[in-house]
This record gives sequence, structure tokens and C-alpha cells, in this order.
Amino acid sequence: MLVYANEIEIVGNNPALQVLRGISGWLAEKLDERLVIRDVTTPGERTGGKPRAWLRIDRANADNFRLYSWVLKHSDPEVTGRQWVTELGLKDEDGGSAHFSCVVYTEEQSILVSEPVQASRPRVVKFIFSNVQNESDVQFAPGCIGSHLKWVGDDTDSYRGLLADINAANRNYPLVLVSPDNEGKYVVDPQRLQDMLFGLAQVVGATSGFNSYDMAETLGREYSAWAGAINIIRVPHRDGKVFTHRILPRDIPVELDTEHKKDSLVLGRVSHNTNIPRQRNRIRPEGVRNLSAKLRLEKRIAGLAEKPDDALRDELAMVYEELSQLSGELEQAQQEKESLEFSLLENEEQVQDLEKQIKQNAYLNSQRSDVPADFGEDEEIVNLLIGVAADTKGPTPEECLNLLAKVYPRRLVVLPSAIESARQVSSFSQNRRLLDMLSRLVTEYLPAYMQGGDAAARSTFTNNEFAARESDTVVNNKQYLAYRVFDVDGREVEMLKHLKVGVADDPKSTIRVHFEVDQKSKRVIIGHCGTHLPLPGR
Repeated sequence: MLVYANEIEIVGNNPALQVLRGISGWLAEKLDERLVIRDVTTPGERTGGKPRAWLRIDRANADNFRLYSWVLKHSDPEVTGRQWVTELGLKDEDGGSAHFSCVVYTEEQSILVSEPVQASRPRVVKFIFSNVQNESDVQFAPGCIGSHLKWVGDDTDSYRGLLADINAANRNYPLVLVSPDNEGKYVVDPQRLQDMLFGLAQVVGATSGFNSYDMAETLGREYSAWAGAINIIRVPHRDGKVFTHRILPRDIPVELDTEHKKDSLVLGRVSHNTNIPRQRNRIRPEGVRNLSAKLRLEKRIAGLAEKPDDALRDELAMVYEELSQLSGELEQAQQEKESLEFSLLENEEQVQDLEKQIKQNAYLNSQRSDVPADFGEDEEIVNLLIGVAADTKGPTPEECLNLLAKVYPRRLVVLPSAIESARQVSSFSQNRRLLDMLSRLVTEYLPAYMQGGDAAARSTFTNNEFAARESDTVVNNKQYLAYRVFDVDGREVEMLKHLKVGVADDPKSTIRVHFEVDQKSKRVIIGHCGTHLPLPGR
């Protein structure tokens, strides 16, 4: 099973030296012996380490470049019958350029092996990354993926820049958008994740104070992330379509209880999209051995010119021609295999997209049971939706409430007090944002709340959009608490949970939506949708 594939281009003053330093340090760890660069560039085999490891080194020296390959094999210390194989390759070119490739895969030596493989990045990549960063006269080649972490959220221009990257026709790497949760914390640290995904993907962190609505408005919900979610925006298909894979905090298994395990989860999702393309340009051990054999034959044939032996020269020429033909056939077969693998990967992503659409359609169909069967009611809802879509200013707060109450009558109750308060803030300017938040309240927050309570549901909103309760100053003051008590079928219900937009007193830019979830009827009840309710001292 292919686990990890990467390639890195380094330029500068003798960049191959930094790669060889990293490789020698890594192999010294694996073989548990002291190794210098001369040891790891001399063709041959070595064994050592615990678990016992086997190493093969090959080298081919051409006129203007040198090729090296290393194959390290060792058994899995925890899974019997599984062997890990790491293939490293280096092309050291005259003129200050070095191409490094790394492929990791497993070989199952028993049909009884069933343990899943955890995605991992070999430490040699980390060693090489550190070596290059610490040397002033070498650097990663321009365009090297993920050498620096990027951020969005300080302004809307940052979202526009990210959107341009997403839609770039020549983008050949995934983008990983990491958002903070409602407390400003990250499920995975963006910088640490970028280090792990170096050469594979560009990590983009959303700042702790970012506005998720602005992000969704610029990027679209498909390419956005909020409430601690991680959105993997995959490499565009040949037809230009871009698929995404979103990891929500609740989707992370509880057994992934360390930072490294969580990073590995993301690495596995990313490498599924990158492994096949990344291994295309790798330096193959058999290629190095073939080139080494051809070069030796060329040298031997050239030597016969000084000491003629026509029969031997002709025989060696035939061997050389046959070797060249076999090498070409092997290369062609490998390219065809990788092309089929790449097509399979694209087909898998299309299947995943279709499965996502099926789930969305099933969800939408389930919502139709909320809508009365009477055609007149359906027609009224359609007219309301068309009116909202046609109005460039967006619906007023009152229209938002009426629309959602019509669409989700079995999920939402809007009290007369809410309609009255909404009518008084008809000048509110962020109407589409309000409609989006109210929609999420009914379609995302409510199901999550019924399943796992507020702790599970609050991730629907950012910390700037939702508050689970009022301050103690309000709760402990009967006068001000009374403003947050509403009549529901003759019952007095406290509604301390609220959605919020803005912090000023200006009704054009600020609104509060107070609500409660009635667990018996499984509905959201909105009691207030208007100005900020009175506070002590205000």
C-alpha cells in the first residue's frame, strides 16, 4: 500500500549536500550506527538497527549529473506480517540544482494482516527541510509547495486571494483550510500541520478573529471552514471541477488523542489525493541501477576501441541495446500504470461527490415532510423564495422569520413578540447574513442539539455569532432577566441563548435573536429578533 510520496527541488550552492546530510542522519538512526556521507553514497548493502533493517544503495555517475537511490526495508514492530519500505532518490545536477524524492509503502506478507495503516511522514523529510532552512546559500526552488504557512481573515482581500488560488487552472496541490473553534482554538496547529504537509499541500489558517460569514460570502460554503472544521480543497480535475473534503471536530475519532495522530489523519486525507501524482517523477531504484549498468557498458565498449575485440564489442552492443529497450518498456508500463491509478483516483472522488449529492438530496427530501401538502401553501413558499432571490437588498428580519416559519413549520415556532421586534428593525442592513444564520439554526443547530445538546450544537456558529447564555449580571437581575422571558402557550420560557450580529447600538448593523429549544416538540422557538435587549447600566 502506498502511504507517502513526495518530491522536493532545492537550488543554491551545492544543495545536494544538505539532502545527503539529512539522509545520512536518518539512516544512522534506522541502522543504529554512525554514518558519514561517503558511507551513504557508496553502492552496496547494509543491515542493522532494531527492528532489523536492510538497506541497498545504488549510484550512477553521468557527465553532468549524479543519481543516487536508497531502499530501506524493516518489519513493523507492532503488526506481524507487515513490512515497511522507504525509497529515497537524489539527482545532483551540475549548476546548483538537486531533486529529491521519497516514497513510503507497505508490503503485507500475510493475508491475516488487517490492521489499518497510519499515514506518516519519514523523518528524513524533516531533516532535509531543517537543513535547507538553516543554510543561507541554499533554498527551496521557487514554487515549492508549503514552505510557508498562509493566513486569511484579516480582511476580505485575503479571501479573494485564496479564491484565486482555488480556481487557478495550474494548481497541482491541495489547499488545507484550518479554522479555529468558537473559543479560538485549533483542532490541529496550522504551523505544525504545514510542516508535516511540506511539499504536498498549502495550509491556510483562518485567524482567530475571522468572520465566517464574510468567508462564505466570498469563497462559497463549499470552500469555507468554521467552528474548528478543516476543509481539504483538492487538486482540480482535468475538467476543472474542484472537490472538497471537510473534517469536522466531531468526525475525529476519540482514539486520536494526540496532536501527532490528528495530524496523521489530515495527512492521510491529503496524501490520498497527492500520492499518485507525486510518485510520477520519483527517482526509481531500478532506474538508477539500469543507468549505472548502461554507463558501465558504454565505458566498456569505449575501452574496446583501444584494444579491439570485435566479437566482444558486438556482444556488448547487443546487450546495451536490449537493456535500453527493456528500460524503455519498463518506463512505458510504469507510466500506463500510474495513468490508470490517477484515473481511478479521479473516479473515486466523483463517486464521493455523487454520494454527497445523494445525502444532500435525501436530506432535502426529508425536509419536504415539514411542508404542508396543500399546493396553495407550496406556491406561497415558492413565491416567497423567488421574492427573496429577486430582492437585491435581501429580506427584512420580519421576512426572514416568516419565510423560515413557512418552510420549516415542524421545526420552528416564531412568537408574535419576535415578529414585532423584527418589524422595528426593518432598516437592518445585513439581511442575508441573518437569513443564513437562522437557516443554520433550524437545519444544523437543532438536529445537533437534539442529538448531543448545546455542547455538540454550538459548533454550528462561531463565537461571534452565538452565545449559549447571558452574563451573570443579567441572569442575577430579575428586572433585566424579565426582558428575556417569553410566553409560549401560557408558559414562561427563559430565552438566554441568542444569535448575534454586531456590537453597536445602531439597528442598521446590530441584531439579537433570542431563542430556546423545546425538546418535547423538537422545535426551535424564537421569542425576539431585534435590537439588543436592555442591559444593566445601558
